[in-house]
Amino acid sequence: MQNNTITKITRNYTYRALALWDRVFGNINPVVILAYHALEESGRFSTKISDFHEQMKIILKTHKPVSLRALREKILKKQKFDYPVFVVTFDDGYKSVMKSVSLCQKYAIMPTLTLIGNPQSAQNIKQVQQFLSKDNISKLVKLGWEVGSHTSTHQILTSFSGKALKRELVNPKKYKYISFPLGRYDELVVEEARNAGYKVGLTMDDGIVGGKSDLMKLPRVGVDATHELKDFHTLFSPSVVRVRYFLKNSLIKSFFINI
Repeated sequence: MQNNTITKITRNYTYRALALWDRVFGNINPVVILAYHALEESGRFSTKISDFHEQMKIILKTHKPVSLRALREKILKKQKFDYPVFVVTFDDGYKSVMKSVSLCQKYAIMPTLTLIGNPQSAQNIKQVQQFLSKDNISKLVKLGWEVGSHTSTHQILTSFSGKALKRELVNPKKYKYISFPLGRYDELVVEEARNAGYKVGLTMDDGIVGGKSDLMKLPRVGVDATHELKDFHTLFSPSVVRVRYFLKNSLIKSFFINI
């Protein structure tokens, strides 16, 4: 517990210093894809709705909301937006995301949901939550939300191959988007996802999204209960993103990616 606390404090102060550097020199992350799960008062992968509201107000000071569809179209054309943008995604399909409906409407935010095909058989779920109903999903789609897949039963895809992998990636609803559970993927997973008809793969990698980004390996910024509200802006600061990538990968790999 003490080591975790020290790690969190060290992380927060490092992020703050890097974010200050970016602010002083006017560095802004051009495209931010935020990854959320539940909007609950407790839980490791939950965010309080009050914090979510404040987080949206913070990022709206520097970025404009766009849909994942709009981002995909820009990348396909190898174009850039004329202004910094952000996309909101919700993994798993928890009913608690309904709490954000009025807020998203207010700020013209059009999130993307990635749903588990068979939620009652879902694996590797860290907390028990009620899932969205079909009526909930229909309502969100009518409001402009987009829907993608979070696989059939939320398995770690790199543990599978052959028919087992294909079953997890099955795409009967012809979704264009897939979010890889726990961010785990490899080249076989990406190839099979493409074969299943997916056009965009959402990861938990660290990287800067640009015209040269691989649409099947888009990096996202995870937001959860371990992040204090005052540090939210640091999570997507470009120097923070690059340092996270640097620390998670071999020292001989490039410090900058997807630029």
